[in-house]
Amino acid sequence: CLYDLRAGKASNFTLGEQDISHKFIILQVLYGRDKEVQSLMQHFYRAAAGQPQLLSVAGYSGIGKSALVHEVHKPIAAQNGLFMQGKFDQFQKNVPYSAFKRALATWLQMALSLKQSDFIALGKELNQHLGANARLLIDFMPDFKRVLHNQEQGDLPTLPELGAQESQNRFYLLMQRFFKCISQHQPLVIFIDDLQWADRGTLNLLPELLSEANSRLLVIVAYRDNEVDPAHPALQMIERVKANHAVSHLTLAPLPEEEIQHLLVDALHCTKEAVRPLAQLVLEKTGGNPFF
Repeated sequence: CLYDLRAGKASNFTLGEQDISHKFIILQVLYGRDKEVQSLMQHFYRAAAGQPQLLSVAGYSGIGKSALVHEVHKPIAAQNGLFMQGKFDQFQKNVPYSAFKRALATWLQMALSLKQSDFIALGKELNQHLGANARLLIDFMPDFKRVLHNQEQGDLPTLPELGAQESQNRFYLLMQRFFKCISQHQPLVIFIDDLQWADRGTLNLLPELLSEANSRLLVIVAYRDNEVDPAHPALQMIERVKANHAVSHLTLAPLPEEEIQHLLVDALHCTKEAVRPLAQLVLEKTGGNPFF
């Protein structure tokens, strides 16, 4: 600019083309998982057509299992699908159905956001579809009372006590009917993360949900394959489902050097040639684990 000014010339150029932010920012982009994203969406389309699906996603901690599933959140919503998710905690293994309840809380938030007329119609439909057993949903999660409360008859009556096995069967039947009912309106995706820490109740419930014919349900489970062996209850559950239903499996591998280069080019605003030595060092230090 100074040179042109002294020479009496007018300089025309776009401002900021070579500016670089002082903050180091890695873009929130999923690198190297295009095939896996396509596979996830294909499973969703099959479930939306009335074929219940189970998809397991395995990989080392930090490899990007959760990020992969969250990548399809928006396209699923664009297809009128409802995405529900829950995550197990290593230190809450003794809390029954903890991740499953978090997933159901997502549905409850959606239901409570409906306009009044639709909300009332939904409650009536569920009460009609579930019958007297609707009370079990309130016992399972008290927040369901807001949906299932009968304006004409008041609170739903308590159910008779049953033996342990009979109570469990009644609960499974209720959940099957509940998910079949709500999936009539929109296909459902239930994402259960960190399945390696799941309780027995959840591991017994998931196969029952998939056994309901024509339910538009996709169940995605993610687990750390380095923390389980073939005798682990989570893998045994997947094998039980595989005996009768469609089950698919994805194992996420570390990112190759080419994808690490892509990430560094985007983050550092420079060429592949410039970042190649750094990409090789990053691969050596992290083993291609995206979180690391």
